[in-house]
Amino acid sequence: MGDESQAIWSLIRETRARRPGKAADHPKRAEVYGAALQQFEELMRAARSVGYASRPLPLFYAISQAGRAITAAWADQPWELHGHGLKFEKGPTAFRSIVKPEPKATSSFQSVATVVHQGVVGLTGGVELGALWASLPDLNPQDLRDERWRRPLIVLHELEDPATSRVRGKYVIAEIGIAADRWKHLRMLNESLSDNELDAEFEALMRHYPTAEGWQHYRPQGLRLVDFGYFGPKFTIYWQADSATLGAREWAFVHHAFEHRVSGTWWIRPDLNEAGDFLWPLMTWWTLLYGLSMLARYHPGEWTSALRVDDSPETVPLEAALDVALEVVPHFVLEGLRAEQFTVPA
Repeated sequence: MGDESQAIWSLIRETRARRPGKAADHPKRAEVYGAALQQFEELMRAARSVGYASRPLPLFYAISQAGRAITAAWADQPWELHGHGLKFEKGPTAFRSIVKPEPKATSSFQSVATVVHQGVVGLTGGVELGALWASLPDLNPQDLRDERWRRPLIVLHELEDPATSRVRGKYVIAEIGIAADRWKHLRMLNESLSDNELDAEFEALMRHYPTAEGWQHYRPQGLRLVDFGYFGPKFTIYWQADSATLGAREWAFVHHAFEHRVSGTWWIRPDLNEAGDFLWPLMTWWTLLYGLSMLARYHPGEWTSALRVDDSPETVPLEAALDVALEVVPHFVLEGLRAEQFTVPA
């Protein structure tokens, strides 16, 4: 466990004596808060000590117990949880397997998602495990042989002093980078496409990135929509701010692109299915780990086959998810406990 992970765990443990929200002065909520976080910590420790064949089980139940602490702190009545609120359907491969919502007022997924998503449940239709996996910036460095699912977009921006810039004014300019090796199926990677064709391809793609809503092409005279670099195309877009002040432009930017765990790195994450469902990181990991745990628990033969590295192209990305989860799930649990985003220095 690195210094960053240890620091996150220390911050989580500190909340046990300084309980947030409704758990601060409600005896029953306080009892559940402390007990659930104790179980979360022990289950995460158990997950680290076992191999990939069993790891999805303690990982999912760890995040599920953390959810009980989150609802004890922040949920309105009813805040005590009963049932998963999700249903698993095995697909032809691990990543093609599907998780569907089973809405119940007191189910774990719906209750925690309502807190984390500030009143929006987040999942209305089925989602493939591959879509959940691919949507997470935590796993973006990892190759996925079947790149059928949308990846997060990295966002570059510069909020220079507006007094020195007459061109940009109330605009928030951003460059959207698309790594060609992660988007092999995209027609827009063809450099011979016309500007009109590129416009149409890019607009179709951006419809699947709900937090980017309101974006427009930034194309001053003589600037082409896309710049093809070594790693792939970069598209320049902008959002409108309320004024040309630096603060207004920063506010506009952070309501469309989001830091993901690490300060100074900004992402726009995709929707997950044809219904346009979108989940914040904690609930994305929750749903992914639920699906993997159901596969491991109820279909152990198929699960161990998917982990057979000599035969299965899914082995390495599955292992990556189970390794990365050990490091990042505590971070997103801490965000849920604090009810605010938290980042660490790059």
